[in-house]
Amino acid sequence: MIKIVVFDVDGIVIRREMYFSQRFSREFGVPIEEILPFFENEFQLCLTGKADLKKEISKYFGRWGWKKSIDELFSYWFSN
Repeated sequence: MIKIVVFDVDGIVIRREMYFSQRFSREFGVPIEEILPFFENEFQLCLTGKADLKKEISKYFGRWGWKKSIDELFSYWFSN
């Protein structure tokens, strides 16, 4: 009986055109330098369960000019 399935989604198994940060920067005109600090810092803690993704990313909404909900951001992010 299979108890767990783990997928490697960092570009090895699933290919993508560009990272979320690159796509967001291009589509919304936010400098990549405003986006990368989140992924270099808080996001790393979120990956290991040491921080809450919703709480941490919402701190960047002002810098990124995001005026919609957190769920709309995640929908945009994971639609790629």
